[in-house]
Amino acid sequence: MYEKQPWSVCDVETKQKQRDMILIKGNSTQCVPKKTITKACKKTCRYDRSGWSACDKLTRQKQRQLTPKSNSLPQCTPTVETRPCYVRAELTAAKPHKCRYMPGTWSECDPRSNTMTMVMTSKTRDPVCQKYKKLSRKCKAACKFRRGEWSECDETSQLMTRVDSLVSGSPKQCDESRQITKKCRRKCKYTFGEWGECDPVTNHRTRVKKLVDGGDQTKCLPEDIVTKPCEKKNGRERCFYGAWGEFGPCTNGVVTKNRQVLQGGVECERKAVITQACTKTPGS
Repeated sequence: MYEKQPWSVCDVETKQKQRDMILIKGNSTQCVPKKTITKACKKTCRYDRSGWSACDKLTRQKQRQLTPKSNSLPQCTPTVETRPCYVRAELTAAKPHKCRYMPGTWSECDPRSNTMTMVMTSKTRDPVCQKYKKLSRKCKAACKFRRGEWSECDETSQLMTRVDSLVSGSPKQCDESRQITKKCRRKCKYTFGEWGECDPVTNHRTRVKKLVDGGDQTKCLPEDIVTKPCEKKNGRERCFYGAWGEFGPCTNGVVTKNRQVLQGGVECERKAVITQACTKTPGS
């Protein structure tokens, strides 16, 4: 246990004060007989500030006197505070320009971009500010269209078109229909053969795919071989199936079709059956 001594006077240079603590109870061999604690002063010197002097044209600075108050510490001495002075024109130039504009009226909604614009006119004659300012925002009520069907691909232009019709309840400025054009996509359609046996050397299965009659043989391969590993990356057995069969007769409002599981367990058998609802016609 230590006895706390009073704090010393605050040092103006370091802005710190100290006090000693003397051991009064405890083992002097294990505890320090005397130790000193240092901490920062909360308030060192308080001053009365005089008015600023006139700006010195040579140094472009102004000064004012700082006199210690009556309740300040005796170490506090009078001092002089110096600050650079600015001409009013410099202060005005340093401030950012505030451009004010008079708002106009919003234009009608453009159905293509779904935006509306407004032109604002400057209120100030400052050359820094723009005379006109254009704003744009999205329309509150957008034009909604119901998508149509894509047309057949035009062999000459290699383009296909779609006509969308306007949904009822859309704004009056919307067009009754819109036409969208895009490039044709050549899709190669194939028929797939049966999977072969798993090759013990490569651990892969292969099957042949052939181009459907009428396909573009200039851009699609007439025949190709598809290869898949017999196992997945995590070591599990991969599912391999045969071709789908036909739907069976309608029984209890349900028709099913199956495909043979060539490789795989119970999880693969779940994906080998497709079930659809049906209605049994009289006499069938």
